[in-house]
Amino acid sequence: RNQQCIGWNKWKKGLDKGNEEQYNRCKGSCCKLQHPIVQPPVYRPCWYLFVRHFRPIIYAPLNYNVRMHHVTVKFKRLSDRAVVPSYQSEHAAGMDLYSANDEPISIEPKAIVLIPLGFSMALPDNFEAQVRPRSGLSTKFGITLPNAPGTIDADYRGEVCIPLINHGAATFVVEPNMRIAQMIVSPVVQATFEVVEDLNETVRGGGGFGSTGA
Repeated sequence: RNQQCIGWNKWKKGLDKGNEEQYNRCKGSCCKLQHPIVQPPVYRPCWYLFVRHFRPIIYAPLNYNVRMHHVTVKFKRLSDRAVVPSYQSEHAAGMDLYSANDEPISIEPKAIVLIPLGFSMALPDNFEAQVRPRSGLSTKFGITLPNAPGTIDADYRGEVCIPLINHGAATFVVEPNMRIAQMIVSPVVQATFEVVEDLNETVRGGGGFGSTGA
């Protein structure tokens, strides 16, 4: 193939974008070898390549911009005090939950008090919300959840409330709109049980409750 063939070089580089007239004239007069059949390149605007490259990354609305797998949870405000749960750092797994009490609520030592959050929500199917204590409250004041982690099912539509227990030695006061817990939205699976006569053997067998050591 004659590399000085102007028409072929333009065709190869895509500058003529498929100019068949130039192609035919070139292959008949300039080249001893017939040009191979080449598909002209497909031209895409710059924004197409950007969208194609970043399509899997979706940023969470109303929260810190996190590059994580994202789902949408529907939020219904039941009180003017309700605060939309939010992430506090880029790679945070849990979002903070805020109390929706109008007045301070006191929790005496060893007492359990149900704290309202002032909203209800609808999780996507096949997801759950796990409610966990905040590390700061638990280590500094002994405030935690008696059922940690608590589970909120996808079909629950009532007000979200958090039971807090005071394991500390002093009375703890929950101020209005205080961050009292954290919530993680996580995928779940449902299992079907199959009744059998025998189970497959394992090395561990029936060992449990410290069988692997202290």
